[in-house]
This record gives sequence, structure tokens and C-alpha cells, in this order.
Amino acid sequence: MTRVTLLLVALGFATACATAPATPPLAPSTENDPEPWVAAPRTEGVAGRAVSLTLAGGRDEARSVALRFLRALRDADEATLSQLFDDPVAQMQPRPNPPILRRTQLLEHALRNPRRNDLRPDMALEEFVSVEGMEVTPLRESLRDVPSGLRGTDLLVTIPFEARGRAILRFFVPGWHQRGSLLLRSTATGWRVVGI
Repeated sequence: MTRVTLLLVALGFATACATAPATPPLAPSTENDPEPWVAAPRTEGVAGRAVSLTLAGGRDEARSVALRFLRALRDADEATLSQLFDDPVAQMQPRPNPPILRRTQLLEHALRNPRRNDLRPDMALEEFVSVEGMEVTPLRESLRDVPSGLRGTDLLVTIPFEARGRAILRFFVPGWHQRGSLLLRSTATGWRVVGI
């Protein structure tokens, strides 16, 4: 009887081994692998050598242009404002169905305002805007339907006002009240304000 038992056990083991699914080998762990090598960012490249590029999507440039606009507004710098304003400019507030404003209208409003004495070149920008609180987003992320004449890739810069800014800036830029907004576009001739 022991031979029969052994034979049955052997047959059962062989059958079990034959029907057991084969498990695929596990991939080696990458947990301890070093980070991939990336060349240090440089301002110039050399042919035949690795160069690392950093893309910002224009957000840093848009923030810089917005600060340039605010300084020009504060300083009554007509040349810089004229260079920055596209012609025409879309008025985004109170709704994104933009009426058109001419550059000359905007310059007149910003530079020859009776309250011009409230905004002086000796004032720091931080007195009337929150520079750190500025946000830059592509227009297509802010609006589901981009109005005609504007592009989804235009960058919307939202500028939060400090208390003094709320009291002053609304008189210099149409549509600015609790905060300001500039719609910027990078063109072949530089950055332009295409909407306010």
C-alpha cells in the first residue's frame, strides 16, 4: 500500500506542477538607480556638446513686462506705454466680450488724468500692488471660449492691489478696480498689451 500511496502522491505532484501557471520574471528594481544626467543650463551652446534648455512658457517675461507697465504708468512714461499698448486693445472687464479701446484713448486716460498727482515716480510699486501676488496664466485656462481677436496663448497677468492701489489705479486704467489685469502677447517686435 505504501507503493500505491507513493505513486498517487507522485502523480498528484506531477499534475500540479504541470498545470501551475508560469510567473514572468520581475523587472529589476530601479529604486537605487542614480538620477538621469542633465547638463547644467547655459546661455550659450557649443556645437557637438550637450546643452540643457529651460522653458518657462513666457510667464517670467510676462511678469517682467507687467512690472515695466506699472513703472511706466507710475512714472507717466508715455514712450514706454505707447510701445507696450497694442492698437487696438481689448477691454476684458467686466466681461470677456471685449469692446475695443484705441491706444490714444488709453494714453490719454493714463497720462492726463486729473488725479495724476496721486501717482508719483517716488512711490515704490509695493505701495500700491502686491508684486509677489501677481499670477500669470494662459488665457485658454481662464476662459472656456476665447473671444475673437484674442488667442488662447495670450498670457493673463492678474495684479492684486494694495489698499493704496485700489484708491489710485482705478482712475488710470479702464476696468481696474479691486485688482488689475493685463493680457500680454509675445510678438516679433516684443511683448504687447493686447487687453486690459
